[in-house]
Amino acid sequence: MLKEEIGERIRRCRADRGLNQAELAEISGLSQNTISDLERDLRYPVADTLLRLAEAFHVTTDYILKGRTADNLNPKLEENVAWVMSLDSEKQEDVNKVFDVASIFMKNE
Repeated sequence: MLKEEIGERIRRCRADRGLNQAELAEISGLSQNTISDLERDLRYPVADTLLRLAEAFHVTTDYILKGRTADNLNPKLEENVAWVMSLDSEKQEDVNKVFDVASIFMKNE
């Protein structure tokens, strides 16, 4: 049953991002056959495959495996966190400064 849920979750993540299997293959570096097999529950994703899919979808591997977001984050917030993590360290620091300022305003409400 877990395998079936994983295949459906991969298909849904791909569809939610408006990608076809060929486009996901190009983004993730996986073959289109691998993606097709995963979505049809003919193959279970190994660690490297999970990491590639998580990066392509901007989600955690835990989300792909279990449907859980990190600390129950909503998918958009999780996507934003993944985007920030993909930035170089200087840009990440700039984003942190913005969050620091925003948190000061939020605390004063």
